[in-house]
Amino acid sequence: MEVGEIREMLPLYALGALHEEERRAVEAGLEAFPELWEELRALQAAADQLALSLPPEPLPPGLEERILARPRPRRSWLAWFGTLAAAAAVVVMGWVGLQVWDWVEVFGDPAARVLTLQDRQGRPIGRALLRPDQRALLVSALPAPPEGKVYQAWGLDTGSPVPLRTFRSGVVLLELPPGAKGLAVSLEPPGGSRTPTEVVGMSVNL
Repeated sequence: MEVGEIREMLPLYALGALHEEERRAVEAGLEAFPELWEELRALQAAADQLALSLPPEPLPPGLEERILARPRPRRSWLAWFGTLAAAAAVVVMGWVGLQVWDWVEVFGDPAARVLTLQDRQGRPIGRALLRPDQRALLVSALPAPPEGKVYQAWGLDTGSPVPLRTFRSGVVLLELPPGAKGLAVSLEPPGGSRTPTEVVGMSVNL
């Protein structure tokens, strides 16, 4: 495998989320490209920090229904594309080079927060590290989405849920809209949706 392919698998390796064959491939790649060890150690440190959190509080009763029942603002959906474009610009930087250390350094920032993503029963299913600039690193324990489905992240503000990027793996970089009051994850068709279909997790009080 090429060094770029190994690098893309490092986040899931750090989380212990690879199958045996994939794990062996990464370990062989680390021997072939020893320069990747520094990035792996940084990712493992980040994963360990995200695993630490306070006991989660149950979601307020009826919160999900109230959020999804809010009337949509009268602005055009074209207005959302600015947010999506900004999120895409962050995502393409990925887990490479100095970006890894950029996130590790956030743990020393008192303004950064670790959020708990909960399912409908209030059980923790993921952690999100939120930077002061509204960029978020989400590490989830969600299973692989069903065939023909993807996960989609949503920013929750005072209006309708703001659609963010779709993803399949347990590690995703996001950019939340200014003033966001929560983060949600739903199951959607490939390509995502404009409104949440099946919410599987939610965090509030950002």
